[in-house]
Amino acid sequence: MWVICRHTEQGCRLLPRSRGFTLIEMLVVLLIAGMLTAVVVPAMERMSRSAQLKSEHDAILGELDGLGYEAFLSGKSVTLSGSVSAVAATYPIRMPEGWALRVAHPVVFCF
Repeated sequence: MWVICRHTEQGCRLLPRSRGFTLIEMLVVLLIAGMLTAVVVPAMERMSRSAQLKSEHDAILGELDGLGYEAFLSGKSVTLSGSVSAVAATYPIRMPEGWALRVAHPVVFCF
């Protein structure tokens, strides 16, 4: 460590040292911040997409769950078969974009 002093009649007097960050310290901080950003941003995007898919899944389950209530209100049985178009004509099932519903065996909601 270098010490800068000024010789005066009383002896060597230390000059006030400036307070601040060196260029190396700033570059290290920026490097660490960049590395953290590179790790966190993709993880946040995956987490956001996962939450969106979970929300859409829950919305579809809510729509299907409501078919039993619709059967109760109308007093008629509602059958959910391989093609949802027949059910959707009577009871609208709102599906998120890109989702499809396939039923292996017919599901009957009885009154």
